[in-house]
Amino acid sequence: MLQVTLPDELAEWVAKNAAPEGFESADALVVEAVRALRERREAQREREAKMVLEAIEEPGEDIEATPQWWNGFRAELSEKYGAK
Repeated sequence: MLQVTLPDELAEWVAKNAAPEGFESADALVVEAVRALRERREAQREREAKMVLEAIEEPGEDIEATPQWWNGFRAELSEKYGAK
């Protein structure tokens, strides 16, 4: 079991909004938020893998995949797919 302490501002928001948002408890809201974040990150990784495969399969010039290149690649993903 994991126990998390939220900053006061977030704790107040969660406590205030859990029931109106349809959650049984503040814990349920936090669990759903973490689950949604995990799903979003997994989807982002899948999009990145797809783009890498597409880039490998497309003929073109060779590139050196430096950290700067990866940063630009991720920025391109964000623009194209709305990834965060």
